[in-house]
Amino acid sequence: MGTTASEWLDRSHNWFDGAISVLMPRRCPICGTTLPDRQRAWCERCEAGMKVYDRPVCAECRRFLMPGESACQSGHDTPEPSILHALGAFDGAFGVMVHALKYDGYRDLARPLGILLAGLLYDGQIDVIVAVPTSTRKKRKRGFGHAEEIAAACAQEMGVRFIPDALRFTRSVADQTKLNAAQRKANLSGAFAVRNGIDLSGFRTLIVDDVLTTGTTMCEAVRAIKVAGAATVSGGIIALNLSMQNWGT
Repeated sequence: MGTTASEWLDRSHNWFDGAISVLMPRRCPICGTTLPDRQRAWCERCEAGMKVYDRPVCAECRRFLMPGESACQSGHDTPEPSILHALGAFDGAFGVMVHALKYDGYRDLARPLGILLAGLLYDGQIDVIVAVPTSTRKKRKRGFGHAEEIAAACAQEMGVRFIPDALRFTRSVADQTKLNAAQRKANLSGAFAVRNGIDLSGFRTLIVDDVLTTGTTMCEAVRAIKVAGAATVSGGIIALNLSMQNWGT
């Protein structure tokens, strides 16, 4: 009996996957161990040790919000956004994966991280998802916008609309990495705007980024989204930097 085309393709696909696994083994982005299953994004051991936040946090004081709270009750000014969903701490597995995604060639991490983020969000409370923009220079260097790919995967998992390139830079900005809190605020003040032709009027909007440190980037993005008429704006990030004391003036 002859081999059908579909059987031949299946065998070829299996052979190709096997060859790739030998020549270019997939490794866990967290611990570096070889993954026997190329469909896994990280190893089972690292997954078991992941500490995923089960509640929103305050972008200002990093306090977990209690069930039913729409804003932090700690007495400080209400931050932007008032509701922030984070997968976990920057000094753990999620910080390592953000670094791997942006700098180590693990572009395909964006999808599983976006899917995980979707699991934290409330069904029926978000209409549209946008992403904090990546500068043209960094996008050209990496070949993609990391926050946009996370946001797109999150939106697909939730079944809500994703608007690519919704936000744009209004001017050139310096790299935030080595700036303190005051410098970051000055650097990004008024630096974002919603692109012409995009109407967010009345939409409950989620804005996605990879990391929140001082909160300046997210705050400026929220400001731009609100100017465009969004009804509410919440934030979604992969890793939350808890060491705020390291970013003082």
